[in-house]
Amino acid sequence: FQIAVVIEDKEVVNSKMDGRHWEAGKFSLSLRLSLWAEHLGLHRGEVNHIMDPMDDTTFKNIWMATAKVTETKMLYPEVIVHSRIKTMITKHMGRSL
Repeated sequence: FQIAVVIEDKEVVNSKMDGRHWEAGKFSLSLRLSLWAEHLGLHRGEVNHIMDPMDDTTFKNIWMATAKVTETKMLYPEVIVHSRIKTMITKHMGRSL
């Protein structure tokens, strides 16, 4: 069973993507932060660590550290859609997604 949702977010907020300025949809950003925080087990005060999903430290220090602690190679692979992150995950897991 799969579900898809299209969100047209017209209100934007300043954000970062790969260390660069990015105008993110306000709802889309809050949804991503909320889902990532839930999946990664972050507390409210730790959400600022995942503000830039493309930052290497987000992947290495947060995503992979959480995966290691839970003794899995990765949490919820279907939620990651960006090719750069897929490439990094593939390199760490040794298999293609």
